[in-house]
Amino acid sequence: MLLAFDTSSAAVTVAVADPLTGAVVASSTTVDALRHGELLAPAIAAALAEAGCTARDLTRIAVGVGPGPFTGLRVGLVTARTMADVLGIEVAGVCSLDILAHQSPLQLPVAVATDARRKEIYWALYDGPAPDGSRRRLEGPAVDKPAAVAHVLSGLPVIGRGAVLYGDLLGIPAAEAPADAPTNNTPPTGASPSPRSEAVATSVTGDGLAAAPSSPSPQSVSEYPSAEVLARGVALGILEVVAPDPLYLRRPDVTLSGGPKSVLTK
Repeated sequence: MLLAFDTSSAAVTVAVADPLTGAVVASSTTVDALRHGELLAPAIAAALAEAGCTARDLTRIAVGVGPGPFTGLRVGLVTARTMADVLGIEVAGVCSLDILAHQSPLQLPVAVATDARRKEIYWALYDGPAPDGSRRRLEGPAVDKPAAVAHVLSGLPVIGRGAVLYGDLLGIPAAEAPADAPTNNTPPTGASPSPRSEAVATSVTGDGLAAAPSSPSPQSVSEYPSAEVLARGVALGILEVVAPDPLYLRRPDVTLSGGPKSVLTK
């Protein structure tokens, strides 16, 4: 079986799929920007149990490599590489923006913009889908202030959390927001009023394809990378596979020490 997960955003998303066909047999997504380390391992265990298998049945792991915040990426990539090392199987890394681009049903070029915090976005541009469903990345990934790249993304449908947070700065009219995503943070009817933590239970149909989320978050489909899309894309070979190394686009906030300073007077 193929285990796929991504922790590059506020969402912890996990899926188990057939490694040849990409048919998803179990999946879940939880949106909570502060609990990646607490949520990932239980989500993996629950997905494996729902799929009726154990970690020993895994033949491959697919993981989103970002770009994204350091802590979230570290949780996902350390988990993927540790499991693969113990099980003796391959880890396939995939740019998380590529995953989002493949979530678009549009048959034309698209842009992806995710939340990079610090009032910035991670972004990339993609060509329309090829006959096999793959999309070629034309530019990016990069990190910038939304206003600085508004002219680059102009005229393209923009997918991802960045489009929701900074639609005005990117010049995206409300009418052009994804049809399945609200243009603000107002929870759907019946959902919890707190947007920080949100579970999205996903059911699986008989053909192995995921049905619509059964609870709170229609925006999760377009705002955050989907492990189901990651699993299918890797299984079918339509997502570009890279090394499972974190994709950081910023300089680290700390530097190596220059050594102890002398306390002797000159």
